[in-house]
Amino acid sequence: MGTLRIEVNDGTGATPVFRDPADVVLQVLAGAKTTVPSSSAYSFLGTPGSTVWILPQTQNTSLLWPGWNTQRLSSSTFTGTQTTLLSVSGGQFAVYTTNAFGTPTVLFDSGNGLPDTRSVSVGTHAHANWAFQVTGTLAGGGTVTSAPASFTFEVQP
Repeated sequence: MGTLRIEVNDGTGATPVFRDPADVVLQVLAGAKTTVPSSSAYSFLGTPGSTVWILPQTQNTSLLWPGWNTQRLSSSTFTGTQTTLLSVSGGQFAVYTTNAFGTPTVLFDSGNGLPDTRSVSVGTHAHANWAFQVTGTLAGGGTVTSAPASFTFEVQP
């Protein structure tokens, strides 16, 4: 039986490669820069009109398209998983989805305290909006039963 671990599925080449998160810095390019919407539903992102960098829920081929999947887990072994964001250093970070009407559902938000935990069913492949409030290098960590994993994002001005 294999070891449960978190990996980065690097799809930038002709053939996808799974990488250890410790070996990867995920680039948030300047094209992700936008402003916080005026709706109070988005207050978790900051003050309306302030700058925020968002990697979108829907694919934009110019930007990183982060997500998660549990498709390689066996439903005969697992009934689901829990993902916990334990900490973020370097700035505020949020992950949220939006419905067809643009209403956000916050999944993780370092601005209101951590840890944040979400359940993920086996067989899931999902994407969300990943929001960063500052430029620079941010690091966040979570755990799986066997080992911790830390992801590093570099947000460009």
